[in-house]
Amino acid sequence: MLRKSTKSLRRKRTNMIVSLLIILSMIGSVVLPAAASPVTEAASVPQDMERLDPYGAEDGNIALSAKVEAPYANGGSVAANVNNGKLASGNTGTVWNTWGTQYGNPDNPLWIQYTWDQPQVVESMRVMWWIYTDGGVRWARDCNLQYLENDEWVDYGPVGTDGNSATFTGEGGAEANKPWPSPKRWGTNTKWNVVTLDTPINTKAVRLNITAERNSGTAPGIGISEWEVFGYVDPAIADLAEIQEDFLMELLNDVALPTTGSNGSTITWSESTNPALGNDGKVTRPANGEPDATGQITATAVNGDYSAVKQFEFSVFAAMDDEKIAQTDLDAIDIGNVSNRTTNFTFPQEGRFGAVFTWDTENSQYLWTDGNVLRPPSGQGDATVKLTATAAFGAASLTREWEVTIPAYPGAGKSIVSCEPLSIECPVGNAPKLPNFVKVLYSNGESEQRRVSWEGYTTAAQTAQAEYPVGHIYTLNGNVLGDNAITNGYQVTAEITVVEGETVVPSNNPLAETLPLNEVTLENDPDGEANRLTLNRDNQIQYILGVDVTRMLYNYRETFGLSTEGYAAPGGWDSRTTKLKGHGYGHYLSGLAFAYASGATDEEKTQLMSRMKRMTDEMREMQEMTFVKLPTEDRYREARDRYATDDEVRAMTNVRLMDDATAPRDPSLFGYGYINAIQPEHLILIENYAPYDGNMDNYGVWAPYYSLHKQLAGLVDIYYALDGGSADEQAVADKALAIAKDMGMWVWNRLHYCTKEGTRPDANSPGFRDSMWALYIAGEYGGVNETLARLSDIMKSQGNEDEAAKLLEASMCFDNNGASSDTGNIPFFSSLADNRDSIRTLHCNQHIPQIIGALWNFKGSNDAKYYNIAENFWDYIIGRYSFTIGGVGGNNSNEEKFAGTYNQIGVVNTNNSDKICETCAAYNMLKLTKDLNTYNPDDAKYMDYYERLLYNQIIGSIVPGSKSNQVSYGYSIYPNTTRKRSTGNATNPGNTCCSGSGTENHVKYQEAAYFTSADKQTFYVGLYMPTTAKWEEQDITIQQSCVFPAQESTFTVTPGAGTGEFEMKFRVPFWATKDFDIMLNGTSLAESYEPSSYVTTGVRAWSSEDTIVVTMPFGFNVDYLPGKCDSEWYGSLMNGPLVMAATDVKDLSRVELDSYLSTGEGTNVVMNAPETMIGGTTGEAPTRNVPSLSVNVIPGTSGGEASVKTFVPHYFAGLPAYTTYFYIPASDENAGVDKTPLFNKITEVTDRIRSGMYTEESVEAINEILAAAAAVYQSADTTADQLESTITSLEEAIDNLVAVPVDISKLVDKLSEAAALDEMDYTPESFADLSSKVKDAQDYKNGNVYTDQETADYIFAIDSAMKALVLLDRAALEEALNTAKEKVNPPNTDKKSWAEHEYTVYTRKSWNNFKAVEADSQKVNNNDPKVPAQSEIDNAAEALNRAMDALLPFNLCDEREPLETAIEEAKAYKNDPKKYTEESFAALQSAIVIAEERVEYASLTFPERDGVINDLKKAIEGLNDEAAQVVEEAKKAAIKAAEEAKEAADAANADAIKAKADAEAAAGSAGTATTESAKAAAEAVKAKAEADKAKTEADRAKTEADKALAESGKSETARLAAEAAQKKAEEAQAKAATAQTNVEAAQKKAEEAKGKAEAAQSAAETAKNEAKTAQTAAETAATAADKAKKEAETAKDDAVAAKAAAEAARDTAVNAKNDAAAAKTAAESAKTVAEAAKAEAIAAKTAAEAAKAEAIAAKTAAESARADALAAKAAAEAAAKAAAESAAEAKKAKEEAERAAADAAQKKKDAEAARIAAEKAQIAAESAMKAAQAAQAAADKAIADARNNAKKDSNALTLVGRKAKIKSTKSTKGKIKETLTKDKAATGYQIQYSLKKTFKGKPVTKTTKNTSYTLKGLKKKTYYVRARGYTTNSMGKKVYSKWSTVKTVKGK
Repeated sequence: MLRKSTKSLRRKRTNMIVSLLIILSMIGSVVLPAAASPVTEAASVPQDMERLDPYGAEDGNIALSAKVEAPYANGGSVAANVNNGKLASGNTGTVWNTWGTQYGNPDNPLWIQYTWDQPQVVESMRVMWWIYTDGGVRWARDCNLQYLENDEWVDYGPVGTDGNSATFTGEGGAEANKPWPSPKRWGTNTKWNVVTLDTPINTKAVRLNITAERNSGTAPGIGISEWEVFGYVDPAIADLAEIQEDFLMELLNDVALPTTGSNGSTITWSESTNPALGNDGKVTRPANGEPDATGQITATAVNGDYSAVKQFEFSVFAAMDDEKIAQTDLDAIDIGNVSNRTTNFTFPQEGRFGAVFTWDTENSQYLWTDGNVLRPPSGQGDATVKLTATAAFGAASLTREWEVTIPAYPGAGKSIVSCEPLSIECPVGNAPKLPNFVKVLYSNGESEQRRVSWEGYTTAAQTAQAEYPVGHIYTLNGNVLGDNAITNGYQVTAEITVVEGETVVPSNNPLAETLPLNEVTLENDPDGEANRLTLNRDNQIQYILGVDVTRMLYNYRETFGLSTEGYAAPGGWDSRTTKLKGHGYGHYLSGLAFAYASGATDEEKTQLMSRMKRMTDEMREMQEMTFVKLPTEDRYREARDRYATDDEVRAMTNVRLMDDATAPRDPSLFGYGYINAIQPEHLILIENYAPYDGNMDNYGVWAPYYSLHKQLAGLVDIYYALDGGSADEQAVADKALAIAKDMGMWVWNRLHYCTKEGTRPDANSPGFRDSMWALYIAGEYGGVNETLARLSDIMKSQGNEDEAAKLLEASMCFDNNGASSDTGNIPFFSSLADNRDSIRTLHCNQHIPQIIGALWNFKGSNDAKYYNIAENFWDYIIGRYSFTIGGVGGNNSNEEKFAGTYNQIGVVNTNNSDKICETCAAYNMLKLTKDLNTYNPDDAKYMDYYERLLYNQIIGSIVPGSKSNQVSYGYSIYPNTTRKRSTGNATNPGNTCCSGSGTENHVKYQEAAYFTSADKQTFYVGLYMPTTAKWEEQDITIQQSCVFPAQESTFTVTPGAGTGEFEMKFRVPFWATKDFDIMLNGTSLAESYEPSSYVTTGVRAWSSEDTIVVTMPFGFNVDYLPGKCDSEWYGSLMNGPLVMAATDVKDLSRVELDSYLSTGEGTNVVMNAPETMIGGTTGEAPTRNVPSLSVNVIPGTSGGEASVKTFVPHYFAGLPAYTTYFYIPASDENAGVDKTPLFNKITEVTDRIRSGMYTEESVEAINEILAAAAAVYQSADTTADQLESTITSLEEAIDNLVAVPVDISKLVDKLSEAAALDEMDYTPESFADLSSKVKDAQDYKNGNVYTDQETADYIFAIDSAMKALVLLDRAALEEALNTAKEKVNPPNTDKKSWAEHEYTVYTRKSWNNFKAVEADSQKVNNNDPKVPAQSEIDNAAEALNRAMDALLPFNLCDEREPLETAIEEAKAYKNDPKKYTEESFAALQSAIVIAEERVEYASLTFPERDGVINDLKKAIEGLNDEAAQVVEEAKKAAIKAAEEAKEAADAANADAIKAKADAEAAAGSAGTATTESAKAAAEAVKAKAEADKAKTEADRAKTEADKALAESGKSETARLAAEAAQKKAEEAQAKAATAQTNVEAAQKKAEEAKGKAEAAQSAAETAKNEAKTAQTAAETAATAADKAKKEAETAKDDAVAAKAAAEAARDTAVNAKNDAAAAKTAAESAKTVAEAAKAEAIAAKTAAEAAKAEAIAAKTAAESARADALAAKAAAEAAAKAAAESAAEAKKAKEEAERAAADAAQKKKDAEAARIAAEKAQIAAESAMKAAQAAQAAADKAIADARNNAKKDSNALTLVGRKAKIKSTKSTKGKIKETLTKDKAATGYQIQYSLKKTFKGKPVTKTTKNTSYTLKGLKKKTYYVRARGYTTNSMGKKVYSKWSTVKTVKGK
């Protein structure tokens, strides 16, 4: 503890300085409370320390010499600006500020600190806060001062934050913390916050802990212009602080105590508390045996006016003898970690007290005595080495041991040696489709898919490729990313051949579809706790429910001119003055729909439904305001009716969208069906190529069709979510569809009539669509083409073909063939159609949705170009444009554009925008991927990418626990960046486009978890997440239980009554490279699994007992970017599907891997167990089960000291800052070198050196080479060339070893030593190697020439082989044999069989099995016929122990197969009342029940078994006796039924004959009627002619009479004559009219009669035919009855079947009889109708003849009248005035004619009734014919069914009496193939295997239709196999044959 100085001058000086500061700052100082360990009294300030600061105040601003640190600085600001001695300007580069970060929140305070090299006495300080309110840098809420004491931060107290004082007053404080413009201080603050420390502190560091004042969601930025600290250095304290605290510990000798300090202080020592250390430094050690001495000594430093005191601890070792010295030094040895040691040791050679160490090791090939560690090569096990240190001192020598474990290298080398051949056929006119991944083969035999980049990707190159002719062959080269075989990676080559034809595309009817969202529920983790998925979903639903629905309607109402009172105004990009308004409403509608479908509670559903209903109700009401008729045409006003001409569109440059005069809010003008939050002018302005301009006062638009798309999509999503639901749901669904469809038709109407295909020829030609859609942002239309195509699909499904066609046409109007520099100057759509990359630098989210629409157009039109556009676009995105997380975008000129082809690496380190990888683009890439997967469901590449993008970007784009929609606009991938998840808005989903899509993203994570095939036969598992799927079409529930993110998922099924057979296919993810497995009921579905594929269960019936477990441990891998940065590969670490991001890595850094993808202890990457974590964003909830990596990271790019950093999943990263990409040197080709040969060679050299057979000089010469070889072996950078050259150098060094003189006798001794070894004791392999070496040495010895070198080599070779011998371990086998001899075999009976045994202790079967195994085991132990391998010994011991365990007491039955067979035979008999009596069958069933119980008895004895078998046989025999009676009864019944059938058939025949006669009579009558009606018609025609003539004459007479009367004048005579003539003419005319009317009526009646007659004739003919058919059927039935009777009379065993056939024939005949009777009745009816028609025809003829006579009479009268009229003509000419009266009479005549016409109409009705009667007769006849046909068909079916059932039962009876046969059995590795003898009576086979010969427990049973079957997944054990056949009898039950003979097979 320091004692403080006592001088007072410094305090006085300090008070003066503080007073001066107060005056200068014009502010009262704040006195703070005392700190924990303050300086009690300030020292005086020497004159030389007083100086002026830059502002003129006297001070000691010690901040100028401090090191400044802060965790964050915004943009160009740096922490160093706060102590640079300069006040800041408004420029942020002159201050330190933290704008734009989440630091400074109350739960995450911001800090800035000063650190000095020496302790400082701090007396006061002042802070100049810097604010910039318009930019979001505010006054702090509070600030706390801390100082460092004993390496811990200690609180001192608060510092003012308001620019005035330590309290909030004046312009400062919370009141000042408002948005701009108050206060108006933009970096110009000049007021200091001054703090005077009441008690100065002595410290080496001070810190300000600052909390921001967050206000209305604005950024909590903090800013400081300057922070001055006033104090001084106390030289006395500083000099004492320089002395190390522990320099006096563990003393042995005298010590020199320091007397001066570096600052000039004089230091004295005193007050030692133990004489072992004197105040002069003299050391006196305690005697040997006494404890060590400890104490304290005091140091005093004096420096002028300064003084300080400090105490130091000391300890002194006691004296020691030799042994204690050796032990103490030995105990003090610290060699570091000995567990999993991978680095070299440094072994000390001498201890502190003088002991000398020597080192020795066992397994010295792994650990050398010089500390070198050589890890075992890959493929070997870890090594355990005993390490011994010997300490010697004087006469003492002691040892200490360590057990060192040295792990083997984790993997063999993985240098690429080859790549799969790539031969590609490219359709002419296309660029070739090159793979993004290729399969490579490594040097260790493993293979893997690796990412590739390709040459020839420029626009010019691809255009040239598309122009090659058919037959042209060329090559393109690519490079494997992350490989250094050559500069750009291992080269792969594709050979391309241009061929005829088109690119093959799938059917436009998708092969699969996603399971509807309302059939898949996202679940919590198995323990019921929310996971990241359900947490996000539930919070998002709450957010959606919290949005005020009136905000979503406000702009609609304003646009449609309605009142907005009571409706809240929206904000953000949906505000009333924003041109994009409406887009957020669409997202809101979709969010409502998805939330409703995917996981909302019942209460939430109610609220969601009410919001959907209100939205659709009000939208429809407004839409109906556009249903306005045109005043001039009989149609509604349509979209085409305003701005209809090019001139009108061109004139729209004057339109201002908030101006009612130019863009009126009048729905009567909008056009039929318009509904939008913006006026139609927004959309129509695109036709004039209006630019992007978001200002309402300017000319321009903001993506109006994009906004429309979101609204239409929301309505369609509601339709899909609710369609087919309750009545209320369906009503809302139908209304949503109607709104969307009508608006879709508005779009069609506008584009169809007012726009044109192609590019505009000049600037004044409006309406050319390619030019419209190419407009940047303005022409962005989202996926409106997708929604229109979806609407078309719905209309088509509802039968509305016309509107379906128009909506599809409207969708195709959005085809985008615009070309620009962003596309490479080639058209966008058509270039993609021929696989040319036109993506380049286009705006990401403007174009991805267009591709989704193109794919929907493929479905609607079946035009292959649309599919090619979508597939080629997707493929290019994956290979050329996406980042590791799956996201896209990040162009350095515009972060929302694509980065450029293969240019991701050009973005990562240069663009720190948080809009890279825009969330909307990710949202749409998921949609496109999902839709493409429906066409190619068996290609796992789609769901691999979907998983990558969903897990790494979408799930992490929202703050977990947030209920205010805090989502990310994008994902920054710049080093040390934070993710800003703040684009959301608590009240408005449309705050930005990404907050809108975020409204949808987080309520439908499970949308693509499952797909089902179109034929409903396949269930695809695409994602592994906790879900429950209810597949309604298969009536089954499939539950997936797992913890997210899943490394194991368990699937269970719950079938329903309607569940049929189907298969399940599981995705094997691209990252599943190790230990992946799928087990169905404990059996693996495959022996190995190919990553990025699907594995099927096969089509099968499912049971609730079925369980599928998918095991998928996360594998570590690296995802490299295309190209290199600074000549190095750049990539991300991945843990399974998760991209991992590092925290606390500030700059671009390096990760070096030990070997390719190796992890675990001893490597640079350790995979940690998942844990619960919480991020740094305000309000963020904890995330469960977060996996992490611990990785050694080398800071910067040039190297440095590596440190362990934590890597977390990208979905979790956000705050604190994270880093995604690193330099990751490719290590495959280096670590891939197999170093085993070098290890073996090094071991050989070390063994030779230690053998003592070579001279010291030659050994010394090789040691240097050996050390260099060890370094090569240990290096992670060893190349194949280095390995080879090192081995060569070692071999040369061995050749240079010089042997010591060796006599041949030493070799003879070594040979004798080897000969003494017993071959039987060692493994055959190791002893064979020794035998070979011995033979070579014998041959050498038997020669005559010896050299020291050769002799030494042969001795070494034999010695090495002897050391390598592996002993056989026979202990377990010998123990088993002894147990068998001593404890099992009774005395004197060990060689007897069971039959000879005088003590029947065990059952025959178990005893004989045991004796056989014992004999085999004894042979193995006796080396018969050869020395066994260790595995053979172990197997023999295991088999013998199992056989002993299987021995059963003699009275227990262990041969139960006969009883099991008897039970199966008995169960084959099925209950058939036609065959067995109820009593006899019940007796059999009772016997079976008893037998099944007994066969399971553990205590079943042989006599009991035989008795049960006998009971079963008796029951069967009793059943057979009674069956004969049943057969006889069946025979009689059959004969009787046949006779009855014959009688019925005869009766039917009679009725049919009668029906035929009646029909023929009816036909005759109908013929007569036809003849008579024809005659009547002819007479009527003649009468008509006469009547017409009569009328003509009468008319002429009337005319003449009229003239006569007109001309009669005043002549009375003439008048009278004329009148008489006129009257007579009129009468004639009336008669003629009447005659004409009657004739017409007769004619009609005749025609009607003719029609009736013809109909009657037709009906009669039909009845005749039907009667004939009925007669035929009756005759057939009679024949069948005769046949059935004959068969019944001759029937024996199949009497029951004959009976059934006869009864069927009887039933058929009865039916035929009934049908014939019906035909008879129909014929009689036809006869009646025909006779009536005949009578009517005759009557018609009579009427016609009468009419004819009447017409002739009328004609005569008319002629007479005409003569009279002519005679009176002269007089009539004078009587003109009578004309009016004649006209009146004529009118009456007309009325009479009309009445006659009415009579004719009535007669027509009567004729129609006759026609109807005739039709009824025809129908009756047709019914008779059908009835007869049905009778015949029923008879045929009854006979066929009877025969089929008889055959089935015959097969069943045949099968149960047979025993199945196994033809052959073949065992291979893990498999057994069984081949059975085919049984014609069997329809299938059961194969059963077990480890128990009794098949007890749970044997495995397999069913197959084939005679060959392979059992899989077997182990190296003995299996027992049997088989039996089965078929199905007429009752639908399976019956079985007897089990085959059991086969014994040994698995391999």
